[in-house]
Amino acid sequence: VVVLEDCVIEMIAEQCKSMEKLHLGGCKLIGDKSLRALVQNCTQLRSLCLKGSSVEDEKLLGQLIVQNPNLKVISLS
Repeated sequence: VVVLEDCVIEMIAEQCKSMEKLHLGGCKLIGDKSLRALVQNCTQLRSLCLKGSSVEDEKLLGQLIVQNPNLKVISLS
């Protein structure tokens, strides 16, 4: 079993800046720190699933949408 936490997603976001799809559904330990790292680093996202995560910051979600014009799918619940 792999447990994903914010620090892991932060490293992935820093190393995979051209990432287009990311599925974090059910990752309860993923929160706003992960979302902030994605906003700052991953501007090519087309699809992002955060179902079941601990993301709460609506302003960060808005920034993610603005900074990723190719983002077509975002799943939150």
